[in-house]
Formats: sequence, structure tokens, C-alpha cells
Amino acid sequence: GCLGKLSKFERRHSLCQIDEEKFDEYEKFYEFVLVDYSGYFNIAYGLSPNVFQRLSIEAADGAVKLKYFSEFENLFLTEEEFSASYDVYISETVVSSECEENFVDVIIGAQVLAGWDLTLIRGPPAKTVEAQEFREFWGEKCELRKFPDNAICEAIVWDRRRTSFTTLFRIFEYIMHSHFFRHLKLSNSNLIKRIFDFAYVNHFNDSRYHIITKSFDKLSQMLRDLKDLPLLIASIHPVSGYLRHNYNYVFCIYNCLVHLIMEQSGKWGDDLDAIAHLKAAFYIALSKSLKIQKVDSTPCFNHLLVTLVTSTLINFYFSVSHQYPAFSGTCRLALRWLSAHMLSSYISDIVVEIIVAAVFVKPLFLCRPQTVYLGFLHFLILLSRHKWLLKPLIVDFNGEWTESDKEEIEAEFVKLRPVLPAMVVCTPADRSGIIWTKEEPQPLILKRILVLVRKCQITPSLHFLQSFFCPQLSAFDAIIYLHSTRPIRKRSHRGKMASNRFPVVDYNPVRNFVKSLEESFHAIALFFFDKYGAADKIGVVWKKNFIQDRPISNSLCRRKAKSNGKLAINLASVMEDFAILGGTLVDKVVSNNIV
Repeated sequence: GCLGKLSKFERRHSLCQIDEEKFDEYEKFYEFVLVDYSGYFNIAYGLSPNVFQRLSIEAADGAVKLKYFSEFENLFLTEEEFSASYDVYISETVVSSECEENFVDVIIGAQVLAGWDLTLIRGPPAKTVEAQEFREFWGEKCELRKFPDNAICEAIVWDRRRTSFTTLFRIFEYIMHSHFFRHLKLSNSNLIKRIFDFAYVNHFNDSRYHIITKSFDKLSQMLRDLKDLPLLIASIHPVSGYLRHNYNYVFCIYNCLVHLIMEQSGKWGDDLDAIAHLKAAFYIALSKSLKIQKVDSTPCFNHLLVTLVTSTLINFYFSVSHQYPAFSGTCRLALRWLSAHMLSSYISDIVVEIIVAAVFVKPLFLCRPQTVYLGFLHFLILLSRHKWLLKPLIVDFNGEWTESDKEEIEAEFVKLRPVLPAMVVCTPADRSGIIWTKEEPQPLILKRILVLVRKCQITPSLHFLQSFFCPQLSAFDAIIYLHSTRPIRKRSHRGKMASNRFPVVDYNPVRNFVKSLEESFHAIALFFFDKYGAADKIGVVWKKNFIQDRPISNSLCRRKAKSNGKLAINLASVMEDFAILGGTLVDKVVSNNIV
């Protein structure tokens, strides 16, 4: 508590009563003075201004967390890594004659504040002392601008054509050149390399999502303007992850779920069949009204799409996204990472979003991530450090749970642990924590995810980020290679679509093929593919109870092994069946000879 109250502007502090002369004596040799209880030792003898400020902030944060028992582990047992503390890094080997080994590795990290992604940075008013300091720091980048409130201020403008992540690195690069490169022989090659790698693995282009958002706004306005419906539309809620900017943009056309809430009526009755017919009639009326507005729509009665929608959870996502701009990008990168390792089909996207939200709602370390890079790194750290077997992940979006509520949730978890799924994620929308995890991920999949996380521990010295998004094909027992022209997500075809044709929506031949494989061979193997990537290959893992040799039985149609007189599975025949089922989609099926 005492350290937390120290100010960076007050350079002399003492834990005991000492006179001013002794303070003056200490200040002759030290920049900061913090005298211990004896009055003869300066505890802060080796602290720089930045370290002293950081120590004070950390102490103040620790004093608050000490009030909660659940924070004990984070305070005293969890080590904060340097690579997980800063939003942007640059590292270089500096040659110096003063070093014993003639070189030293220099790693510089920087934390950014909210609003860093603005292309226009407004500075202090012109002709002030602050403006002079601002101009001295930014140099030639600084210029005078007149703002809408008629104020003339110093300002910095970055290239609007670039992405926000490129802007951040350009800012950091400029500061390095202006203030550090004069004294140290540093290079910015690593910095630029990370920009290209990071953009490559995630395809960040927010303009694509703005197109989807504009289409939703246009549809919402059309629906609100419809007046000839049996029931008027009360509200329209975006449900799809694409509308939240949390799902990765794909080249093919996918639907975006929207939740319509109608005005209340007491004329529905109690007969479920009659209610179904009334709903179908309403859909037909809605479709006719939309066609007048030249919007294609197809009402269905026998083809019902049942979707579990928790509006509360969706509202939580939007709230987190508005508070923390890096949330949406972190979700996309986390989903892309799981998809790149062909695991996204075995864990719900909603669960991934909740885990990412936990990083922002309850940060692992002192500062919340302000960039997608740091948010993704914290996502990996949370996955690897959380003891999924021993406790649930509690994500309190709006801070409505007390410590007793959390203790009650953990006690209930311990009581029911033998029957609970491998991963339990509790939120105000799902206090039990099993709605989206009771099916997936299975313990085997969770174990695989944790293994990959430990292999992907990112450090500032590693700049080839796309290497973390390359699947390890050696982990699969067999690989189904697809023809390069069949997957629809490798590239997009430019050009105008014919006005008299209805676009094909939700068509993905690779996904359909994997679904057919799972239906036909679910007792034999597990199948994995890249959900958000090119999807040009499918990984196959044989189930252990299937590949094990068994005693001879008339009910088993397997070949007889020559070595032990037991029946063994004919894997070559099974892989041939894979190719037959895939037809022209499959190029070849290759065994890794693991079994």
C-alpha cells in the first residue's frame, strides 16, 4: 500500500523519520530515494524513473487485488513474462567494443494507450510550452492543423491507406529512428518483417466487415419500414460473428444470422401445430414484403433452422468489443490459429470468444492488451496456465458476481467434476458453464490444444509469426489431399454477379465431405480440416479401439495378421473408401505409417 501511493514526481521517500540534510545527501548520488526503516539504506538505489513508476502502479494494483482470495495465485504464484507485458517490440543484436563477447541482445518493449490506432493524433494547442515539447519529440512528423472546434493544434497524420497495425509499427519505428538509433546501432528489419507476417496470417481488412455491417443496417431499415405485416418487428439483433467482426472473413458467401423480435400478441393460442403454421404464414408475408423491396428471400416450413441464441451473451460480446477495440481482432486471430491446426471443428467458436473475452474482462497482468498481438499472446497464456481439470474459467462480463458467488460456482464444480465436460466456462448467461462445452472439446482435443499452445510460446525474438499457423501434419495417421481447384476458400473471383441469379450461400464442398466422412466412419477415425483457411487437406486420426488387433471372431471382417494369429484392420482398404466417397474432390490419400 505504501509503494502504491508513491508518486513519480516525488523523488524522496522514507519509511522512517529523517532530516532534510540526509535526503539532500542521498540525492547527490541517486535519482530516486526510498530510505528503509534503518535510515541508512536507499532501497531505490538502482531504479530508473520508468521502473519506479511501474513499481508504484504494480503495488497499487496489488493492494486492490489483495482484497480477493481468488487473486492470490495471480499475485504470488504467477510469473509475468516480459514478452507478455508490452504491445510492441523490437529486438536487435548490438555490436559494442565494451561488451566482453562483443555483442548484446537488446529488446525494447512499449505499451500503447487507448486510441493508438487513430491515423490523426491531436496534440497540444499551438504556441504553448507543451506544443514546443510535442514538436521537439515528433520532429518533422508534426504539423499544425485546424480542428472542427476551431482550435489550432499540433498534430500528427499517419497514412490512412495502411492498416492500424502497420500504423502502430510505423509510429514505433519513427520513435526508434529519432531517439534511439542515434546512440545504438539498431536495425528496423525485424520490425518490418513482423508487420508482413502478422497481416499475412490473419488477413486483417476491416473494410470487409464494414460492407457486412452496412448491409445489415440497410436490411434493418427495410424491416422496420414494413407496415403490412400481421405483427410489426419490435427489434433486430445481429447474432452472426461476422456482424460482431469476431469471425474471420472468408472468400465464399456465408449467411449472417439475425434475431428478429416481434411485438407481443395474445392471439397465438396453445396449439403448437397451429403456432407453427402461423409462423410459416408470417414468414411468407415477410418474404412477399421483402420482394417488393427487391430483396430475395425464401420462406421455409418443413426446413426449419433451429438456432440457440442467447441474446445476453451476444450483448456481452458487443459491450466488450466497444470497450476494448483489440477484442474483435484477437477473436479472429485465435479462431484462425485453431483453424490452422485443424481443430476449430472440435471447439465452439462461442467458447473461443468467451476465453478471449476473459483476457480483457479480467486481464492476466497489470495492463489490458491494446493490440491484437498482445491479446492473442494472453489468450495462449490463459489456455496453458488455467487448470481446466481443477477449476472452471469464470468470466464475469459486467462484474455482477461477488466473491461468495464465485466460491459457490467453484464448490458446485468440485462436487460435479466427474460428470462435467473437460472444459467448463461459466458466464452470467450460463452459470453452469457447460451449454457450449458439453459436446466439445473432448479431453483428447483439449490435450492436443494445450500441447500446441506450449509449442507456440511467442517471444519478442521470434518474428516469423506465420510459423505458428502451420499445421503439424506428422500428428495425423493419414492425410487426405484434395485437388487444388476444388476448395472454394483459396481465392475470390472478381466480377459482377448476374442480377437474375440467386447467389449460392453456405456452400462448402470440403465441409460437406468431412461431414460425410464423420457420418460414415465416426467409429473408425477423427477428421480434421482448416475451417477458415484453404482447406486443401484433411487430417485423419485412427481411434485406438479400432486399430488394435482383436481375437478371431466370425463377426469381424478383417484380415488375419500373420504374426500373432489375430485379426487386424485393413487400413489400405479404409483409405480407399475415403477416396471413393470423395470422388473428384480427392486427389490422393497418404498414410503417415504411424500405426
